[in-house]
Amino acid sequence: MADTPVLLMGTEFLRDVKQAHHRRRVIRRAIGQLPEGTKTKVWGLQGGDVDGILGANANSVVVGDQVCVGLFLDAAVSLRVMLGGQRWKGEG
Repeated sequence: MADTPVLLMGTEFLRDVKQAHHRRRVIRRAIGQLPEGTKTKVWGLQGGDVDGILGANANSVVVGDQVCVGLFLDAAVSLRVMLGGQRWKGEG
């Protein structure tokens, strides 16, 4: 399955921002800038909890010489379906 991440964050950012609430604020802002349909699906993962969304659905990728964390929505959704997960909020 080929998938493009809807979010991509450098691990340096995640490591350097010492206070979790600052990191969550930036991530929420990034999610808020996604197209409406994508944003709804992302918030539906793990009940909209930022740490849960990334912890359960993000994967490490290497971009150039930098390690990043990517949120691959299609892969997260496929895994959720395979494991019998609930539907997204707002999904028809």
